[in-house]
Amino acid sequence: MYATPLNFLGPLQGKRMLVCGVGAEAVGFALAGADVYGFDASPTQVEAVKDLARRLGLREQTHLAIMEMGQLDYPDDFFDVVLGKSVHENSDLKSGARELVRVMKRGGRAAFIVQTGDPAEELMRQAFGTSVAGECWIGVEKEPW
Repeated sequence: MYATPLNFLGPLQGKRMLVCGVGAEAVGFALAGADVYGFDASPTQVEAVKDLARRLGLREQTHLAIMEMGQLDYPDDFFDVVLGKSVHENSDLKSGARELVRVMKRGGRAAFIVQTGDPAEELMRQAFGTSVAGECWIGVEKEPW
């Protein structure tokens, strides 16, 4: 069993990672060796994290944008790992789940931090198939075929 979402995602060195609802953790993931992409609907949040990455010399490893989950501006099969830590109440969860499935590589892993009973929990399980559950998080794997 995996104790945390990060245990489930595995080593980040050399991985292309997407962070949904980007925060300062994106900089930590870049320090761990990931090529980090992230988005948030808040321009203020995105700029704050960009400034932090710039101050730490990590702008080339962090690619952050103002974006909604339902319409991701990334190519198909692009990300090795995805971490979803916040979903805006106005988000279209079904479109967002479809987009996340589209941008993840086959065999990729995603972890979503959700409250028990949150509609996103069942939707992500349906979208991705297999899952593991931890306390307040679920992990899903995109089918390798």
